[in-house]
Amino acid sequence: MDVIDFFKQQTNIWNEELKCGFCWEFDAPLTDAGVNESIMQTDSDKCCPVKVFITNLSERKNRQYNNNTGLLTEYTADYTFTLHVMAFDRVDTNVYSEQLGHPVEQSKWISILKPLQDCVCEENVLKFCDIICKKIKIINWNAITRINWLDNNYTGWSITMTLRDYDCSDSECIVS
Repeated sequence: MDVIDFFKQQTNIWNEELKCGFCWEFDAPLTDAGVNESIMQTDSDKCCPVKVFITNLSERKNRQYNNNTGLLTEYTADYTFTLHVMAFDRVDTNVYSEQLGHPVEQSKWISILKPLQDCVCEENVLKFCDIICKKIKIINWNAITRINWLDNNYTGWSITMTLRDYDCSDSECIVS
C-alpha cells in the first residue's frame, strides 16, 4: 500500500465533495520540521483552510507460518504514521472559555476542533475499497489535539494510526 498516494487521493475526494464544508489540501513532509517548512511555503490558508499532513511513517511486515508444515499462511503489512488535520488559527483565540468576554462560540474548540473531529473521526471516513481496492483494517486510531502548532499556529488533530494491509487476492472490494 502506498500510504502517501492513498491520502493524496482521499484528500482530493474530500476536496471535490467539499467534505464537511471545508476545502482540503494535502502534503507529505514526513517530519514535523518538514510540516513547518511546508506550511511556510503555502499562501493558501485563507482559500483552502484544512491542511492534511503525514509524518512519522513506518512499515512493518508480518508473517505467520503453519506450525506443522512451516509454510507461510498469512502475510500482512502494518503502516503506522501520524495524520495531521489542521486549520490556520490565531494565538489570541480561546481554546474554550479561559478569558472572560470571549464567546465560547468563537473558541478553538467550537470553530475548529469539534468540526474537524466530527468530520474525520466519523465511521468509514477512509475509502480504501473505493480508492485502492484493498482489504485494509484500521488497527489503531489515537487522536490528540494540537493547539497553535508550529510556526503558523495551526490548530487541529494529530491522529496516530496503524493500518493493516491484507493480501488482496480474496478482497471484498469490487471495482465497478
